[in-house]
Amino acid sequence: MKKHEVKEEFILEAHKEACSKWKSKIEKQFPDLFKNKLEIGKWYYYKYYGGGYYVFNFVALVNGTIRAYGIDSENGWFDETHLMEVENRVETANKELVERELIKEAKKRGLKDGVVVNSMFYHSNGEMGKDAKTELDDNLFMFMGMYVLNEDEWSTIQEAPQEITIAEIEKELGRKIKLVK
Repeated sequence: MKKHEVKEEFILEAHKEACSKWKSKIEKQFPDLFKNKLEIGKWYYYKYYGGGYYVFNFVALVNGTIRAYGIDSENGWFDETHLMEVENRVETANKELVERELIKEAKKRGLKDGVVVNSMFYHSNGEMGKDAKTELDDNLFMFMGMYVLNEDEWSTIQEAPQEITIAEIEKELGRKIKLVK
């Protein structure tokens, strides 16, 4: 039988479009292209056609499709219900890339210095500080001193108590008040 050189992209595209019978045949013919190299809980990078990319945390492989959460450069954050068929063209994402993308996402969500959020680790509210620590520890992300992401769940901004003077309260009520404990 005569051998032909075939590009990997062609094989992967044919696999994607094939029926289950032919998917199986292609996988047997090119086993190295279809090994599951992804580890649950690890961050990955995938550049898709058109210049966009995903930075995502692998959750599971469901019928050959990746279940993950993370960031799509064109559409923003997606939770773990998101499914992708990119398993064979992913790279391990370095920590700096993941942190950079998570910081951009946190800022889009309004997380910034002075904002009070619920901590995703300590289960309490706290104020974010611009000089505080920012780091990624597996699936837990600390931004400006607060744990703001735990797996695919983000902190929410808490409404800070409004500060008001007695004079302002009296003016609002239109009468004098007396504070009692």
